Order: sequence, then C-alpha cells, then structure tokens
Amino acid sequence: MTNLKEYRIYEGLRIAFSLTFIGGFLDAYSFKMLGGRFASMQSGNLIYFSLNIIEGNYRKAILYLFPVLSFLCGSMTCIFIKRYMQQRNFRWHITACLVELVGFILLSFLSTRLNHEWLIVMIAFIAAIQAESFKRLRGMSYGTIMSTGNVKNLGIFLVTGFLDHDHKTIEKARNSFFAILFFVLGAVTAAFSTNYLSEYALLIVCLPLILILALLILEHFEQKKSLKL
Repeated sequence: MTNLKEYRIYEGLRIAFSLTFIGGFLDAYSFKMLGGRFASMQSGNLIYFSLNIIEGNYRKAILYLFPVLSFLCGSMTCIFIKRYMQQRNFRWHITACLVELVGFILLSFLSTRLNHEWLIVMIAFIAAIQAESFKRLRGMSYGTIMSTGNVKNLGIFLVTGFLDHDHKTIEKARNSFFAILFFVLGAVTAAFSTNYLSEYALLIVCLPLILILALLILEHFEQKKSLKL
C-alpha cells in the first residue's frame, strides 16, 4: 500500500475526489443552465465554436469563445498570483481554495442578477485556477476539471499493473477510477439539483471546498506544531 505520509495533503484522495466532483458539477451546471456551454471543458466549447462557424452561426459561435478566453486568462493570472504568494511564503493551495470558495459563494448569490455571459466567464476563470493549482494525486498527474486524462490513466495503469503484477500501479488505476466516478457524481448532482435550485445550485460546490480548506489548514497547523517540537 502507498504510504500517505509520502504525499502532501493536497495530493490526497479526499481532496482529489472532492475536486473532481466540483469539475463534473461545473460542466454539467454550465451546460444545462448557461446555454449549452462548458465552464471548464474548453475542448467542447471549441468544437461547438467550429461547428457554428461552419454553419454560418457567427454570433452564436462567438458565445462559445467567451469561456475559452476567460479560462486562458484565469490560467495566466494564476501563475502571477501563485508566484506573488510563494515569494511571501503564503500557502498557495490554501490561497487557491479560498479564492475558489469566496468566488463561488459570491457567484451563487449573484447568479440570478448576472447575465449568462458574465456568469460563465467568471466560472471558467475560477475553474482555471483549480486546474492549475491541483494537478497531482498521490504523485501521479490527473485532471480535476476534465476526465479524458483520467480515463487514459485508468486504462494504462490497469493493463500495466496486471501485466507486471504491480500492486502500486493497480492502486493508481483504482484512484483514477474513483476520480472518474466522482466527476460523474458531480455532473449527476448538478443535473438533479438545478431542477430544484436553479442557478443557486452553484452553492453546492462550496461544500467540498470547505472540506478541502479545512484539510489544508489542519495540515498547515500540524506542520507548524511539529516544527516547534
């Protein structure tokens, strides 16, 4: 079995599965509530953009570019903020989680007042911060906002693990499977909750973010305590 102490808490299973839940939720929420566009799955937006260009629906095509450009800006902004925080010895993962949590709380209460263009742009911006900040699960790379890489990992680790009789590789396959499962659970939760809460369903993603923030802060204080001993 993998020794959990080999990894920081932000690479742990609880945080990884919480983040993939959020990723699935955001794309299902945005697709259902915000005009059939994706907040984080920019490949889907680019495909719809291309199809509408070919069909001559130029105005509709432009709408699919908004989340793509916002995601791009979010990724670039994240690098600047991350370096600024690290130079001042702030815990980046705690900062990123706080930005996400505060952002989604504000967007949840403003969702009925903002038009869909502003809402999806802001969600895509925050999703980019999550994608750039949390990229590893127990030492392996994985995706928190899309599952294509996780599906690929599942197949590779599963076959390699059985052929080589490597329990650690099979364990990676298991982790990839659960990352996919929680992504699907997030999407199902979004599809179900929006029927009753409409735009306010976005508040649901704040629950796993609170859990993540609590785990990160707890680790921070435990490390400070161990340094004093």
